[in-house]
Amino acid sequence: MTTNNELGNYIKKFRGKHSIREAASIANISHSYWSDLERGYSRASGKPINPSVDTITKVADTLYEFNKDNFSRNDFLVDLLEFIGIPGDVNNQELYDNDEYTLIYSDNTDSTLKAERFNYPINDIKYHLMDDHFNTKFFNGIPLNHEELLNLKSLIETYLRSYTRIPLNAYEKITSLAGRKSVKEIERIYNVLRVAYLNKNHITSFDSFIQNALIEETGIDNIDSKKAYEIAESLFEE
Repeated sequence: MTTNNELGNYIKKFRGKHSIREAASIANISHSYWSDLERGYSRASGKPINPSVDTITKVADTLYEFNKDNFSRNDFLVDLLEFIGIPGDVNNQELYDNDEYTLIYSDNTDSTLKAERFNYPINDIKYHLMDDHFNTKFFNGIPLNHEELLNLKSLIETYLRSYTRIPLNAYEKITSLAGRKSVKEIERIYNVLRVAYLNKNHITSFDSFIQNALIEETGIDNIDSKKAYEIAESLFEE
């Protein structure tokens, strides 16, 4: 691992004629912090600067903007990551052997849920948007910078929140019929309504499903079934 002064000298060299304020503005970090990066230590504390991978990625994107005619984004990213102790020849096989996560999906020909192992770096979009710092991302042949990747992540999160809006709103509505019921009971009712909403196109008898699910499947005898039915029905109408 090289020193922070070497990191700072590298950044300063490729910043070239551009001002610190311009570079910091493009990277979306404070100009004082950029200055500290080039100095190698914090003026406020006197301690060495230890930038995060996220900061290094922003700096790499900025240096690439200043030198795109002669270098690739990956050139800067690999160099900068090595300065903070992440080697460019990182063992990719170790990443691809990761089986920590479980993928749950619904088969088109089978309504039951299946669980299979999946590989986080390969399968997870979030990894490719935020955590893979060695490979330039493209869309239709156009390279994407750090800010564009953040915007894509935000758009996906917004879409997913919108897609699950009705099931999530159900929780607030259900609390109106909860009375003195426990949180666990409320959550059980919520889960029934959520399943009902997500599968509403496959439920042949809405009345039967709601009556049975809310009363029998939850095992809650003192539920206000009429109120619960009204809430469930309103969810389907949204």
